[in-house]
Amino acid sequence: MGKWSCNIKVNNGDVYVSGTGITYGTFNTAKAIYWKNGSINMLTGATQQCFGSGIFVNGTDIYISGSDSSNAVYWKNGVIVPLTLQAPYDGASANTIFIDNSNVYIGGSLSNYILNASYRNSIYWKNNTINLLTNHTAPNSYAEIDDIFIKNNIVYSIGYFEAPGNTTYLYFQNNVPIPLTGFNNTQYVYLGGIFVE
Repeated sequence: MGKWSCNIKVNNGDVYVSGTGITYGTFNTAKAIYWKNGSINMLTGATQQCFGSGIFVNGTDIYISGSDSSNAVYWKNGVIVPLTLQAPYDGASANTIFIDNSNVYIGGSLSNYILNASYRNSIYWKNNTINLLTNHTAPNSYAEIDDIFIKNNIVYSIGYFEAPGNTTYLYFQNNVPIPLTGFNNTQYVYLGGIFVE
């Protein structure tokens, strides 16, 4: 089994790491997993392709964001919760999770898979209600949220928008996009996290 780690949190001295375990064979299978102080815990879903991404620990509750096949989900203490999908989108990803005053925020994307003309938009869910941050429908335009942070009821999220010949890296303060500068389209940039002090 191969293992990919995605995110790390520390709570009361305990170290939590989220990720995915891949079993290679005739049909590869994937399981969302997390480690607590180095001990592995497997998470189950409805399919054989479950991926873990973000992790958040709130008191004694452990939240993991991820996907079950092409569906966005999260797990709370090992129990899977599917995330809302809306037309015309037929797929979603949940990349990051944050808990604030018992509200569950999950950042990711909604996708519409059309042959040679697919598109994807940035989104966050708050308590499983969709908040669409972008609304691109041009073929081969892609946007998503990679990390999310909540402070003083303001939702901060980072991500990107990519279309043929144009890539924009940005963060959102609530629903307002703020581009990040200092690079050009010949450079590759990866945004890994956001923190507000």
